[in-house]
Amino acid sequence: AFDRGQLEVARGLLEAMEALAIEVGDTLSRARAVSQLGSVLFTEGRVGDARLAMRRMLEVSRAEGDREAEVKALGNLGLMEVHIGHMDRARDHLEASLEGAREIGDRTGELYGYMSLGNLHDAVGNIAEARACHERALALARETGERVAEAIEEGNLGTVAFREGRLGAMLDRYQRTVRVAVETQDVALEISALGNLGQAWLAIGVLPEARRALEETIRRAREVGIPDPELYALAFLARIDQEEGLRDDARRHLAQAWRIARVEGQPRDVIEVLSRVAHHHVDEGRESRARRLLHRTLELAQRTEGVRQSVLTLCRLAQMEGVGAEEAVGWFEDEQARLGVTTRMEAAFLLWQATGDADYLQRAREDLAMLERGIPSERREAFGQSRELYRAIREATP
Repeated sequence: AFDRGQLEVARGLLEAMEALAIEVGDTLSRARAVSQLGSVLFTEGRVGDARLAMRRMLEVSRAEGDREAEVKALGNLGLMEVHIGHMDRARDHLEASLEGAREIGDRTGELYGYMSLGNLHDAVGNIAEARACHERALALARETGERVAEAIEEGNLGTVAFREGRLGAMLDRYQRTVRVAVETQDVALEISALGNLGQAWLAIGVLPEARRALEETIRRAREVGIPDPELYALAFLARIDQEEGLRDDARRHLAQAWRIARVEGQPRDVIEVLSRVAHHHVDEGRESRARRLLHRTLELAQRTEGVRQSVLTLCRLAQMEGVGAEEAVGWFEDEQARLGVTTRMEAAFLLWQATGDADYLQRAREDLAMLERGIPSERREAFGQSRELYRAIREATP
């Protein structure tokens, strides 16, 4: 039921299984039921309930001396802590989970340990470490025949390729993830992969394909009640609306995304939506509102080690307010290696606008050229004119 997206059915069955296991005193079956229940709750966006479920699993597994279940509980808890921005706590859980998996020879546990650590490294901007973890996880997925895990890792390495400016490789990996998700009938993975594919087409500048993928993501996510991919698809769809001058549509999509973020979202979700709403206010000429939202975005990003959003927001504020450029420059220079190519390019362009230093414009153009080299040859000619930011960087006069 879970694989087919029937989340309410799956949740009801697993709650009944846990209750039955408690009644008959089968603690190991209870731990396994709670583990799966946590996954369902997490997919539904109920992260607080999912964390409680995993804590129950951890307590039961330790009481029974079930190391395999304990390793899984620690890994799942770490993943949830990443999602809500508790990075130090997440790192402790994930490293303990990976170490435990190695000790007991649990190859599947080791696979998911590397996968989750890779996600943590990506979240805090450790791009090389993220790639190393995801490459190891992909190798383990292939060794153990875990096709769904292999597809997830193709997607994770697609995200790494995006950070590194290799947009063609990103697109290839995201497309492979979608194909395997369809083949394995994993509905939740297919929806997430479609959302990633839409973001890939947007980065490359093929807006019609991006719109199709994101609209399909929203439709499918609503059908099965998965809020996270819907939220991000709405936020990125609003970017396309803004590129195409559809301001009313952008406003509507951002309002829908904000309703999800406010009710069910975690800090990283709120950060994404706040930054998009702020940019929309800039486009609409409401700069005072935009500045308030950007200051709120910065506060949340710094609290959750969101280095990419912290740097980008500082540079945006310096460009808008005409002050704070020194702090923005300091962050940019210190954190360049953790930004990823697209964020670094946009931040450099904003710093050129804020400071007038032509070196930042040159650096933005170098990153744009790197992105162009990384896309399929048949799309390069139109790439530089495909999005407003790319055009602005090309046409700027030092």
